[in-house]
Amino acid sequence: MWQPPGVVSRTANFCIDAHDPRAQVAWWAQVLDDFAPDGVDTDDEVERLLGLGARMVDDLRTEDTGWAVLADPEGNEFCVFAPR
Repeated sequence: MWQPPGVVSRTANFCIDAHDPRAQVAWWAQVLDDFAPDGVDTDDEVERLLGLGARMVDDLRTEDTGWAVLADPEGNEFCVFAPR
């Protein structure tokens, strides 16, 4: 979705189905520190998230586009997109 220059989206709340909410909050806090690759190679970001305990669900990356579908430690899926 197009946004005028200087306008950003910020996330305020998440609702995640979790067996261990405290562990999920701690995990997502680490992930969201650098969730959208900005000045970071997408492959490096995916590797960072896998190192934090994410699991690869589907790798739809190509040489310069696409995305990776990952899952958090409890199986909730999310995507990491290539920069536009």
